[in-house]
Amino acid sequence: MSPHEGDRFVWPPRPLPIQSASNQAPGAPTPPAGSAAADAGTGQGSQQAGHSVDLSEPTDEPRSWLGQVAQAWLEPERTPFEVWAQRAAWLPDPVTRSCPRCGHTVGPSLHDPEGCHRCRDAPSPVDQVLRLGEYAGALRHWVHRVKFGRDWHAGVSLGRRLGALAVRQLAQRGVEPAWPERVRVVAVPSSWRRRWARAIDHSGAIAQGVARACAAPLVHPIRRRHGPTQVGLSAAERARNVAGKFVPAWPRLGQVTRRLAVRAWPRAQSGVGTVYLLVDDVLTTGATLRAAATALRKAHAASEPGSRKDDAQRIIVWGLIVGVTPDDRGRLS
Repeated sequence: MSPHEGDRFVWPPRPLPIQSASNQAPGAPTPPAGSAAADAGTGQGSQQAGHSVDLSEPTDEPRSWLGQVAQAWLEPERTPFEVWAQRAAWLPDPVTRSCPRCGHTVGPSLHDPEGCHRCRDAPSPVDQVLRLGEYAGALRHWVHRVKFGRDWHAGVSLGRRLGALAVRQLAQRGVEPAWPERVRVVAVPSSWRRRWARAIDHSGAIAQGVARACAAPLVHPIRRRHGPTQVGLSAAERARNVAGKFVPAWPRLGQVTRRLAVRAWPRAQSGVGTVYLLVDDVLTTGATLRAAATALRKAHAASEPGSRKDDAQRIIVWGLIVGVTPDDRGRLS
């Protein structure tokens, strides 16, 4: 190869090699420190000339530790539920797709107001169950985001959808003219240890959205004693696991207020006909919902002024559920 062979015309042109101070040819003079040539290999020349260039990858990570805590715990960057629902054209299931008594998926001609083949012959303290859909796919993702991702806003948005569904169903029964006197929203409570461990009251977030949509008060008449989780248990085991776990929130205080109210207003109404919207995220066998509804009826009878023993059976309890677990085995909900 001749000395001038490398200078022949070629296309496309070869890029000229950029030599830094570390890869200069042997014997070449070293530029003085601080000069543009010396800083060309490190990218510092343009910064000293007043033109700062950041070639690093963009990142959303806050630079301070306080910013990292705020981003992780206070307001994480997430797509809101309503934005997703609008983009995906998502709508709740029609009420005719599920049994009005247990909430499980059935055909439109396979149920009536008395229930379906799963629940028709079984007594239940829950008068009706409304749901957004089956606990699967996207709906399951959003429930997990509320429950385990601590997304309070998504829970409220899901509750608003549930509340709008309840408003339509209640209006068909003539309940609308007297919202504050007749409708109350109750979240199926978690134990304080479970709420502390998850750092969120997920049922409370959903219930808050229901209360806003219905313009009804959110009340807390029952509480839950701590116990083992329901995950992985059979229907019979679930029923035994929640037996006695739900109790009136303040039983002694309720008895005192009841006595004072009866003495002050002996003709006060007992609240008969009150509709309680009992809100939870997921229904599998229905054991938790039934146990909470039983405790709710007892709490109502114990705390309402002028109530009697049979008033527990004279109120109306609806279960409002985000997602019902698909059941292909025909087990009782």
